[in-house]
Amino acid sequence: GICARQDDGRLRGDWQGGREGESFIHLGSAATAYGLSASAAFSAAVGAIAAFAIYCLWRYPHQRPVYRQLCIVAAVLCSSGAMAWRGDALNFAAAVSAFAAGGACFAVNRTLLRGWGHAAFHLFLIVYAHHTLESSHGLAVAMHRAAVAEALGVRAAGH
Repeated sequence: GICARQDDGRLRGDWQGGREGESFIHLGSAATAYGLSASAAFSAAVGAIAAFAIYCLWRYPHQRPVYRQLCIVAAVLCSSGAMAWRGDALNFAAAVSAFAAGGACFAVNRTLLRGWGHAAFHLFLIVYAHHTLESSHGLAVAMHRAAVAEALGVRAAGH
């Protein structure tokens, strides 16, 4: 997109090779894991994976881009996996499909999309964000209902 090009139209390189932005993607995956699971243990597990990925980013700055991209995919799948784990298959499938479609745009950024793939990827992230937020809201509602039921002394069906 516009932000990815210099004034003369050439693609612009990122400061530090994009490592700082990718580091925050990994940190965000741990926060997202908590928001989608409400589980400190699950979030800590995703956070440990994220910490290792960040370590590798900065310890081995010249690794092949495909390895860095695979780490980002793994971070998104790990954090989004909380939706599937909770049984929210629809939002999980929609979010992961949007991320995959965006990833496909990113993959053909310099060829088919002539530098616009990264911008298109971010548009697909809007759909991804919608479904993760919808899932997180569903979790919050379920937790609130469970807390109210517990406060009222209502037992779950079958117990």
